[in-house]
Amino acid sequence: MTVSTYEKQLATTYRVKTHDVDIRQEMKLPEIMNLLQELATQHADKLNFGYDHLVRKNQFWVLSRMRLEFHQMPAWKQSLDCRTWSNGLDGIFPLRNWQLSTQNAPVLSGYAQWLILDARTHRPARPDATDFEGKILNKRATSQDIKKLRPFSNAGLLGKFTVRLHELDMNGHVNNVFYMAWILDSLG
Repeated sequence: MTVSTYEKQLATTYRVKTHDVDIRQEMKLPEIMNLLQELATQHADKLNFGYDHLVRKNQFWVLSRMRLEFHQMPAWKQSLDCRTWSNGLDGIFPLRNWQLSTQNAPVLSGYAQWLILDARTHRPARPDATDFEGKILNKRATSQDIKKLRPFSNAGLLGKFTVRLHELDMNGHVNNVFYMAWILDSLG
């Protein structure tokens, strides 16, 4: 399935709502991540390598690494122009990009590496390259690659969390957004 350049990119608008913002009326980081995840899901479904496609293969998506570059924080009532696209595979990692802007001013540029897991074994599964043929936009949203974080040498336990039912996604895993929320809550 070869798609047009227009279809290789999902473009939509999102208006920042009251439940998205913090005490400064700026969009909370977990809500930004929810938005990015939803955009990725919608676009992958549209290109026929999304959730339903993977379920038929007993597989599912998980976020592996992400880089977000903020130009400004989205604010309450702002209308965000949202774009996302896949730019292929890096070994076993399918790649996804996002750009959020408002009135042609950049808000966020993002780049992520995802993994496909086998639903039975929860081990990584090699993506089927044919799923991505003709659906790739060869452009990167961020200026830098994703780098693996080095372990902190003086790290200590900042917090302890028990997984709550509402933190599980439809695959029975803690959703990546809650990992970010736990990190933020640990920082105080």
